[in-house]
Amino acid sequence: MLGYSHEQLNSINASKWQLYNHPDDRQAVLEQLQSVINGDRSFFECESRKLKKDGSWVWVLDRGRVSERNIDGEPIRMSGTSSDISKRKQADKVKSEFVSTVSHELRTPLTSIKGSLGLIRSGVLDDAHEKIQSMLNIAYNNSERLLLLINDILDIEKMEAGKMAFNFTSVNVKELIDEALEASVSYAEQYGISFVCSDLPSDILVKGDEHRLIQVLFNLMSNAVKFSPQGVKIYLTVSIDSDFVQISVKDKGAGIPEEYRDRLFEKFTQADSSDTRKSGGTGLGLSIVKTIIEKHHGAISYDTEVGKGTTFYFTLPIIDDQNQLNQENFG
Repeated sequence: MLGYSHEQLNSINASKWQLYNHPDDRQAVLEQLQSVINGDRSFFECESRKLKKDGSWVWVLDRGRVSERNIDGEPIRMSGTSSDISKRKQADKVKSEFVSTVSHELRTPLTSIKGSLGLIRSGVLDDAHEKIQSMLNIAYNNSERLLLLINDILDIEKMEAGKMAFNFTSVNVKELIDEALEASVSYAEQYGISFVCSDLPSDILVKGDEHRLIQVLFNLMSNAVKFSPQGVKIYLTVSIDSDFVQISVKDKGAGIPEEYRDRLFEKFTQADSSDTRKSGGTGLGLSIVKTIIEKHHGAISYDTEVGKGTTFYFTLPIIDDQNQLNQENFG
């Protein structure tokens, strides 16, 4: 577990064992150990970081007891187990950060909605139509934000239970992108960002759930907006490769840091990053997107360069006509 050979750890004693604990953890471990040695408690159980042979640290759960004492009651041997709990500690950290993020994401729009409705209710706006309309717009927009958050959480629950429903029909790719653009443009305008779309073929059909595919595009497009500097353009392109259509969303943002790339499509990956806290989000969107695309027999990936931007792209199988739609066994 720590990378040492049996010989290197042979004849280990309590003092030597203590040295493998992280300096910040040693006092707590020592206090528990001393309590067992003194007979104040019968069992030892403590979490601490242990030094691996390669110089890194791993979270370990130690459990043990005094297994042998001399005639004077002094301990001469301890026995127990050490278990690697790094994955559990990471999961606990992710869960804690997710709860914190969701709390933040809920509290901000709710505060705005409450404030807007409170002003209208109090009458301080003196029935000024424009002011009331502005307050109602704020409340409405923040209600939509809450709805998106709740939908993400519900979708994750459905995914894990295998109950995410799909209604597969023949979907025109151009019409799909046009609808996603219509849904995204007002959001992008808030940040002074615009979308540039290449000429779209008008006759490309895929078998899919139109609502879910718009959800995929809206997620990728809104992410591109959130993580791009003000005033830039985001590019949407469509290309055909054999029996597949590829849709790409290219931004000019900061790029994806190396440490996030191997788990980017996992749940909660960005739960506590500074970018997410600045821009909003739960870290659930890309996990949902990946599941939706794979349910469509497609694939999703990305290219990124720190400081220059990221391109997300996904592929979907093309259908030629309604007969092929009816013959294929999707879902």
